[in-house]
Amino acid sequence: MRQFSLRCVKGFTLIELLVSMTIGLVVLGMAVQSTTSMRYLYLHDIGRTRLNQSIRGSMDLIGTNIRQAGENFTSSFPAVELINGSSGNSDELVLRRNLLDESLGLCVATTNAGGNANKVIFANGSVTAGCAYTGNTQNYNAWRAYRLAQPSQQAKAYIFNIGSKAGEFFTYAAETDSGTTYNLTKSGANWQNNYTVGATAVYILEEWRFSRSGDVLQLVVNGDTANALNVAFGISDLQVSIQMQDGTTRSAFARTDDWTKIRALDIQINGSTNFAGRELTTALRSQFFPRNILSN
Repeated sequence: MRQFSLRCVKGFTLIELLVSMTIGLVVLGMAVQSTTSMRYLYLHDIGRTRLNQSIRGSMDLIGTNIRQAGENFTSSFPAVELINGSSGNSDELVLRRNLLDESLGLCVATTNAGGNANKVIFANGSVTAGCAYTGNTQNYNAWRAYRLAQPSQQAKAYIFNIGSKAGEFFTYAAETDSGTTYNLTKSGANWQNNYTVGATAVYILEEWRFSRSGDVLQLVVNGDTANALNVAFGISDLQVSIQMQDGTTRSAFARTDDWTKIRALDIQINGSTNFAGRELTTALRSQFFPRNILSN
């Protein structure tokens, strides 16, 4: 008779189970740590990329307007203006270009500081140069067509005293042709400056004013400070210097300075943002040439 023996089939011992669990926890911990690190690096890169894109977009916008500055202007008009930030604060850059070929003269002295005269007469029977009625028909038609093309049928004009370099925006709602005179009808606030006959020009222009407010790069278009545009966030500094054709470098550029003598504008934008309790910083620097200098 064949004999059978019973064998004891062994399972995991308690020690083997504890070792297996420990190894599993170590592997799991390493996987979690790796995933967390990857996520941190991913979010870190996103924050830095967004900051870089914000600064690059700001630089491209400023550069485009520098290239267009001075369009249809002579050296006597302040197409470029730089206000130096005091005590290392951010600078303010102002860029202007003319939108209409037709500019107007002032033929009757009705625009005095503090006054609210609502007529800007740019043609009459005067012998003042540029004030002949028959010589301003094209100007009248061009300005009228521009205003009527605006959604509100009102337009922003800019009046400029060539001698004092003072200027301001004003809103006009109509043009009048009396048969012997042409004039613009102004609406709104009183005049801020004096404007003299024979030394005053009126333009339809575009003014872009770049400055930093807090951590925001802001853009004010045509003096509308109540509706400043937020161009980019995370901006910690805006520094501008102007290199002149004579080799000098300017940290400020006034209305009285000749913008046609500029060689290049040097722009530096710094940015910063917080991520996981750490500050990420970056900076971008570029040079731009106001190409309309070549037209003067």
